[in-house]
Amino acid sequence: MRGGLPIAKPPVLLALQLAGFLAVVGAAGGLRMVWTPDSLSYVRASRAEELAAALAHYRTVGYPLFLETAGRLGAAQRPVPWIQALVFVAAVLAFWHGLRVYAGSGWFAFAAAAALPFAGVMALVAMIQPDFLAACATLLAFAALLLLAAGRSQPLAWVGLALAVFAAYQLRPAAAFLVGFVPLIGAALRHWRGGGGRRAGVFTLGLAAAMLVPYLSFCALRWATVGHFGLVSFGGTNLVALAANFLDEELLGELPEGHRRLAGRLLHQRQKRGWEPMTPGADTMPYLVQYNSNLWRIAVPAAGHEIAARSREAVAAGEEPDPRNLRIVRDELLGGVAVEILARRPRLYLQWVRDAHLYGLAQLGDDAALKALAVLVLGSLPVLVVARRRHRRGPSGRSAAGRPLLALGALGTGYFVTYLALVSLVSYPFARYFVSTTLLLPSVLAAALFEIWRRILVAGNAAGRRLRPTSAERPSPAGATRAPGRGS
Repeated sequence: MRGGLPIAKPPVLLALQLAGFLAVVGAAGGLRMVWTPDSLSYVRASRAEELAAALAHYRTVGYPLFLETAGRLGAAQRPVPWIQALVFVAAVLAFWHGLRVYAGSGWFAFAAAAALPFAGVMALVAMIQPDFLAACATLLAFAALLLLAAGRSQPLAWVGLALAVFAAYQLRPAAAFLVGFVPLIGAALRHWRGGGGRRAGVFTLGLAAAMLVPYLSFCALRWATVGHFGLVSFGGTNLVALAANFLDEELLGELPEGHRRLAGRLLHQRQKRGWEPMTPGADTMPYLVQYNSNLWRIAVPAAGHEIAARSREAVAAGEEPDPRNLRIVRDELLGGVAVEILARRPRLYLQWVRDAHLYGLAQLGDDAALKALAVLVLGSLPVLVVARRRHRRGPSGRSAAGRPLLALGALGTGYFVTYLALVSLVSYPFARYFVSTTLLLPSVLAAALFEIWRRILVAGNAAGRRLRPTSAERPSPAGATRAPGRGS
């Protein structure tokens, strides 16, 4: 059969691999619903009956909406893991297609996409929380971005990119960094694909518009509905869980009067637990561990008491208390305190950010798939060096052939570095956050391994052709005669 057996085609093999992978995971019980400490809050948010209540919640609307929809397909949230797994399959196939078009090689794209089921984020597939679906939405966004960067500027790809990024940050607010990341990496991808000049500028502006218009429109909707301009009212709460570690009596006296009482509540609760303030040069790890307690057991209750006190004071003064939703007011109060603390302790904040980064990077060594792929890549590099030295006259590989790997490497590592930086600035990369940042790293290593061995084989084949005798050099079969003039 011309072109080989259909089963040997990259998309068929990828589909079979994904089906087999899910079958094994399902048979092993890996798709049984898992509840986490955050799960109930998403379920409760899914029961919001009014738009204002949904937009004022500290959870974005994406995952509660997904749970509400999925709950209609079966008892409670039981179908969720299977639905999430099927969305992942669709996202991987879409990513393969986008990378195939961009790279011009179905097998290169296969090498990258086939590694995705071994990404660390797969550990979250059965959990009732949004991180896994947000990773799927990111894959779909990158699939559309690769198509556009390759010059396939169909309206469907533009709409798909905008919707996928919108879905990603509605599922996980941290994914809002894609609004800035996509135009920048998209411009680089287009450049490496050979698209430059005036069209490159128009393309980048188009990406910026596709990112900003939905984001700003949603923020404006929240402003008009609940009185807060932003994606969600939780950033200040996250930040104070970090900043509370720096509080001591000296810092409390430095804070403005309007923030001092709330900060005093935070400090008092930490002192009741016997927790010391973080100091320059101290081991940051104990304070990373205190992050969640700072958030839920200290900051949120303290803000509730502060809001109640301010409401009583407003009534006593004949004024109206803040009419906005309690969650929005709470987040603004906590965010204000956090900013004042960090402004007065920048050295401690930089220490936190540095150590949070190091904590995240150290987790790379715990990922078995990444370690295995890294070992294979490093072990293959000497073989490539030897192959090139032995066959110097063969193709060097220094051409446009390496650009797809450069592009994928920039996309995967850029996503990792940017996401890790964002998380470290407002929180720290504990396991659930960290595995999301490494989404494309297995693909980068697998594609690098594919490209290394492709070049090794190309060098070997080129050497074989040079050593193979030509028709003029081959001896004639016994008894054969040559026509006059041929081979002379």
